[in-house]
Order: sequence, then C-alpha cells, then structure tokens
Amino acid sequence: MSITTKAVAKVAAVTTGLAMATSLLSLAPIAHAALTGSQVQSILSLLSSFGADSTTISNVKASLTGGTPSTTTTTTTSSCSFTMDLTVGATGSDVTCLQGALIGGGFTIPAGATGYFGSQTKSAVIAWQKSVSVSPTSGYFGPISRSAWNLGGGSSSTVGGTTGGTTGGSTVTGNGLKVSLAPSSPNGSVLIAGQGIGDLGEYTFSNPTSAPVNVTGLTFNRIGVSNDSTLTNVYLYDGGTRITDSAGISSSQFSYNDASGIFTVPAGGTYTVSVRSDIAGSTSG
Repeated sequence: MSITTKAVAKVAAVTTGLAMATSLLSLAPIAHAALTGSQVQSILSLLSSFGADSTTISNVKASLTGGTPSTTTTTTTSSCSFTMDLTVGATGSDVTCLQGALIGGGFTIPAGATGYFGSQTKSAVIAWQKSVSVSPTSGYFGPISRSAWNLGGGSSSTVGGTTGGTTGGSTVTGNGLKVSLAPSSPNGSVLIAGQGIGDLGEYTFSNPTSAPVNVTGLTFNRIGVSNDSTLTNVYLYDGGTRITDSAGISSSQFSYNDASGIFTVPAGGTYTVSVRSDIAGSTSG
C-alpha cells in the first residue's frame, strides 16, 4: 500500500511540476521579479528530479531570470525511429521526437516538445491514432502505433498473398483483404492460471473484392506484460471450432501456415477468427 501511495504521489508531483514550468514560461515577467536566486534554483532542481530535459530547464531558468526562452525546433516524422513503447511518465529523446513530430503534424501539445510524456502528449497521441485508424485509441504509443507511425497514413503488409494485415488489432487496408479487431473481441477480461483455450482476441477479415480470398499464412505478435511461456498453446478458432493445430510462441511471435488455406474469406463477405490459448498453470501477469 505504501508503494502504491508513493507512486501516485510522484505522478501527481510530476504533473504539478511540469504544469508549474509551463505557467512560469507564460508568466515570466511576474515570476522572475518575485523570486530570489535560491528559489529559482529550487524550482530548477525540482524539475530536474522529475526528469525534465535540459532544454526545458534552460527555458524555465531564462524565464525566471528575465532572459528569453529558446524556440522549440519541430521534428519531422521521418527523423523519428522508436525503439521502445512510450506512455505517460516516459521521458527522453524518443518522447521529444514524438512530440515534435506530432506538433509538426498539427496535433496540439501546449507545453511543446519537453521530453516528458504527460497528459497533453497522451491527448495528442489519441488524436493521431484516431486520424490513422489505430485501435484502440488509448494514447499508449506501443507496438501498434509504432508500426503505423507515419503522420498522414498507415502501413500495410501481406496476408496470404493479398495486401492487408494486422498488428495487434489495428486496421490495415490495401487493395484486397482488410483486417480489423472484431467488435466481439474481449476487452478487460480475466484469464486464470491453468485455464484452457482462453480467448485472447478476435479478428474480422473483410473481402471487398468479387473473388474469394484464401488466407494461407498469418503471423501474430504477443504484446503486453505477459511472457512467451505464459501461453502454452495458441490456436485459431472459428466460433467453437478449432481450425489450426497449436502454435508455439518464439521471440513474442506465433504463426500459422497452410498452403491449401487456413480459411477462405468469401467474395464481398467477412470471416472472424478468435485467437485462444492454454494458460500456464504457474504464472502471473
């Protein structure tokens, strides 16, 4: 309980500290006249302890001491290459690059590219996710968002020889097959250690063409706080009917391949599959 309390307190303190920095930047003429040198240093030390980057600290110092804050340089999408998931509380150059690119793409972050992922950045990420049809639009910049990162567009891949694909539920479209998270896919469900064929996710394949599409290969990425050994066997189901043998997970991926076809999506129709797994008997997360 004490750990949780401290964590919540620190998040609140970070939010307050960064809000203070933003306010000080906008009210500099009043603030610097009222604060002593030691008070200014205390504020800068506070921001530093919360993980604010050097640019933010320099701008706050300039504002408090009568100087002129530097102008934030907008980062373009093409210069960003993300190697990790980003969410509220994250700091560093990846966050700065994301913020700069979002701002450059017209998504509002009033505090600018501070290098701290706060509520403003989360709102901007949600707006971007909606604009490129990334689902869910949670503001979490994880594998789905990183794979779709391209302000103004999405990405595509090949499924069974037809343009389309899925990365954890995002809708990826091409000239043929379309894949999206099904409305019936479980959300917030609970899986129990030792459970059999737990429903992990459901995906709907849509075929807008006038010819059937035979899906011969599928690859899924495991994401989240679980690990590969948590999922002991993974299957594909059509309703209550299992349509594949079990797949093992290696390096967070599992695949199904059948040259004769795993399933066929009828012309102008849809086909929904569910991903189900046996859960290890001794596990957590």
